[in-house]
Amino acid sequence: MKRILVIDDEPDILNLMRRMLEKHGYRVSCAENGKIGLQHIDHEPYDLVITDMQMPGVDGMAIIHHLSKRAPDTRIIAISGGIKLYGADNLDRAEEAGAEAILAKPFTTKEFVATVAGVLESTPPPQPPPPPQQRGD
Repeated sequence: MKRILVIDDEPDILNLMRRMLEKHGYRVSCAENGKIGLQHIDHEPYDLVITDMQMPGVDGMAIIHHLSKRAPDTRIIAISGGIKLYGADNLDRAEEAGAEAILAKPFTTKEFVATVAGVLESTPPPQPPPPPQQRGD
């Protein structure tokens, strides 16, 4: 059973995503903000992390950067409801930073579940090679 962490500071959205995912057979953990999300990431392995981009304190970009260092094999979906206020820039930046899919709120159950399934069933993108080691002379 695939393990998913959902991070969102809006309790109603968080619970809705949890219920949708559990209904489709996923094991789901939730974090109501980015700080708690980082704690989950540091203590448990996840197949997928779904993170809101617009959160106070630790935002979605910080989550993506943390995952790239601590759990580079974890798949990422970035979501945001701030498209009208902030444009699509934050979702575009999320993709550039490593999110495999993006979703703008509001999204339908069908869109959400299809995106999750698509990411989990796809072949992960290749990881970039580590930077060469510097030799001291």
